[in-house]
Amino acid sequence: MKIVLVGQSAGGYIAQSFISDHADTVIGFIGIGTTPFGNKKSELFWIKHFATIAKFYPYSYYCKTCAKAITVTEEARNSMYESLIRLGNKAC
Repeated sequence: MKIVLVGQSAGGYIAQSFISDHADTVIGFIGIGTTPFGNKKSELFWIKHFATIAKFYPYSYYCKTCAKAITVTEEARNSMYESLIRLGNKAC
């Protein structure tokens, strides 16, 4: 079976890494708010250690940072923040 992968933000790196390892099973990739997967040592370091590094930041900080980065108005920012808080870090 062939699949199409979708990756948003850091999930785009995960999807692209999967594609690198299993190209024969993937027929397409949709990247949303992500950047191309690179092979520079620094890029590979961040991909490999992202989950570990992220554990050092409080979930509320992550929510505030994401909400600020992807919204334009204060109302949207508050709504996104509250949505992420309700989602909880178990979904990450």
